[in-house]
Amino acid sequence: MTARRHTPKRRSRARWLNTWIILLKLVLLLLLASCSSAGKNHPSANNAGSLPQAQRTGNAGSPQQAEPHGPDASGHQLPSEQMQGERGRSSDWGALGSDPRSLQPEPSKRDSAAPARPDDASAFIGPPFAPSAKSMPHTNSPGEQRESQLTFAAVGDVLIHRTIYQDARTSDRQRFDFRPMFAKVQPWLQEADITFANQESIVGGQSLGLSDYPAFNSPLEVAEALRDAGVDIVSMANNHVLDRGEKAIRASIAEWSKLGIEYVGAYASEEDRARPRIMERNGIKLAFLAYTYDTNGIQTPEGKPYLVRRIDRAVIASDIVAARTQADAVAVSLHFGKENERTPNAEQTSLAQLCAASGADIVIGHHPHVLQPIQWIDNNRGGKTLVAYSLGNFLAAQRSKDPYNRIGGILQVVVKKTVHNGNSRIALGPVRFRPTYIRFTDWRGYRVIPLEQATTRDMPEPSRVLSRIRSHMHSRMPELSLP
Repeated sequence: MTARRHTPKRRSRARWLNTWIILLKLVLLLLLASCSSAGKNHPSANNAGSLPQAQRTGNAGSPQQAEPHGPDASGHQLPSEQMQGERGRSSDWGALGSDPRSLQPEPSKRDSAAPARPDDASAFIGPPFAPSAKSMPHTNSPGEQRESQLTFAAVGDVLIHRTIYQDARTSDRQRFDFRPMFAKVQPWLQEADITFANQESIVGGQSLGLSDYPAFNSPLEVAEALRDAGVDIVSMANNHVLDRGEKAIRASIAEWSKLGIEYVGAYASEEDRARPRIMERNGIKLAFLAYTYDTNGIQTPEGKPYLVRRIDRAVIASDIVAARTQADAVAVSLHFGKENERTPNAEQTSLAQLCAASGADIVIGHHPHVLQPIQWIDNNRGGKTLVAYSLGNFLAAQRSKDPYNRIGGILQVVVKKTVHNGNSRIALGPVRFRPTYIRFTDWRGYRVIPLEQATTRDMPEPSRVLSRIRSHMHSRMPELSLP
């Protein structure tokens, strides 16, 4: 068959046809692109609008992660989960003016939500990550509340009498091991984010000569044992801080610093005193201040007032105001009161009220060597300040006809921070208290144990003693949780 020849006229007509086809394709492509763009910008096409707030993508395009609730990375249950039904207390409500009871309850560990993925799934490397509620605050969309929390714990006097450090001597008689003395209560010290103790006897070490009442000096290993038990910060402001002079204070500060334990209330220099004692956990900054009523008549070395911080109402108020400008909450340790008195006196309540009115959120008292009640007091800002007038002896070798100077306890309080539209507020609660008992026989075998574990070998009628302690601690805070 003879091939068909294309004349010039037919070739021209074919070229025009091809050109029109190309133009039509371009127009169709432009129309499709325009429709697609309009569809993406239409509200009904945005799936994020139907997602829960905690799962929306943030302004920068990064995925917002909902905060799970429940155990932290170490497996400890959150205090809010353990203390269902406990009422929180507000310490400072700032511009929001909300009541603490209006806070939503913490969801259980089953109420966690997976983070939303962006349109481009390749932006994620690996599976979605759900951080612990204790380790990371909420990261909701702008204009919504962000919440975080920490658990603060405090214990009373650590007063190392001679029989205690003799009991702690190792077999080679060269060192001391106090760690077994805290083993029974260590879990409650370690589970808190920040744990505070009043180190009543100065930890100056053997090189200065160990000593007992009335001028204490304790082995350096006491500090090591407290660190291993879970203590993060100690107060040095007490009536025994100058027992062995400036050398002992400096040796003690050097040991705390070496171990990474913060100290407050006694300082190595004016520059050291001026350094704010602020500890941050989970995005919450907690400032610490500490003061003592006296130093047993021993005068501070001339020109060195920084060696010990004494109670001075104007100074305390000024320090608290300054601390609030740098921290979310303020805790104040006061060494005050009368020894062996089980209720606070007028001076204690007056000083606690001064701290609350100046901006303190927590007041921790020491010196009476017995437990005094815990209570909320008004802070004159529409909220409450938590006051523990005396946490008793945590470890000491004191004994009397009643067991009260062998009973102390571990105070725990949850500190919650809520941020909304740039304004933050701090709420305290729930609060719980675990009474402890110093077990020993014939001034040997010292162990700090939960009071509920005491037996008739420790004291007559231990169950009745525990009941009395519960009533005593509930007297000004009926909702306080005790075992």
